[in-house]
Amino acid sequence: MIEKYIAEALVGKSDSTIRSYKYALERFEKYLSGSDGAMDNLTQFDVQSYISWMQTVKKCQAASINREYAAIASFCEWSNQQKALIGVRLPKQVHPSRTAPKSLERNDRNNVFRAVQRDGNLRDIAIVYTLYFCGLRLDELLSLDRADVDLSDRKGELIVRSGKGDKQRTVPIDAKARAFLKEYLDSRNDDCEALFVATKGTVRRLGERWVQKTLKKYDIHPHLLRHTFARDLVDSGTDIVTVADLLGHSDLGTTMRYTRPSMEDKMKAVSGLGL
Repeated sequence: MIEKYIAEALVGKSDSTIRSYKYALERFEKYLSGSDGAMDNLTQFDVQSYISWMQTVKKCQAASINREYAAIASFCEWSNQQKALIGVRLPKQVHPSRTAPKSLERNDRNNVFRAVQRDGNLRDIAIVYTLYFCGLRLDELLSLDRADVDLSDRKGELIVRSGKGDKQRTVPIDAKARAFLKEYLDSRNDDCEALFVATKGTVRRLGERWVQKTLKKYDIHPHLLRHTFARDLVDSGTDIVTVADLLGHSDLGTTMRYTRPSMEDKMKAVSGLGL
């Protein structure tokens, strides 16, 4: 049913939107299978209990829950099950202009680099360094082909062809990320066009779930590295227009979030009152 929904309802949508909705609905379906629910006979209780489970058990942020709900709502519209959406309560999102997105402190960031290098997997090291030093979204990283990356000893750049809103941009690659990318690529002996591949069984393009699961070992998620990249640029004095261009933001208001204090910054300020 999910495959049919994707084929009929998501025509013309970007690959990242299709993947996001597909995985969200598969997670919802898995949840329902453990509570006698069914995708073709949804109730308001099914949807509300799933939201509550994500909030209380999985500890998901409001933004993540709302993204999951968007996929479910779209599916309900397509399958004529709108009644399952009536009265559903969603967690409130903090307005993006009030606080900066969560990012890693310098020591925590460096500990991630240290840990992934100690584990020694060349692909994992290249992924972590590319996510941080290029500020990529996960779907942008996984959509990259080898042909999108130009590496040399003195410089390097990659072309993001599937950015948000299908915008294309060119991003420079820092020397540290270039070195690890080159080492990883030199270690491969396959002819798969994808920049990052899974090697168990048939060599194929790496999937989102695998990267998310791998990074969880280091207590991070992919977007946290992007947020850290942006915050570090702002803290180093990089002008906001350049930061926006590197991140692929079309609205400077989105980038301005990184100039505002994070919740951790506010907690430090309050804790330092000394009363």
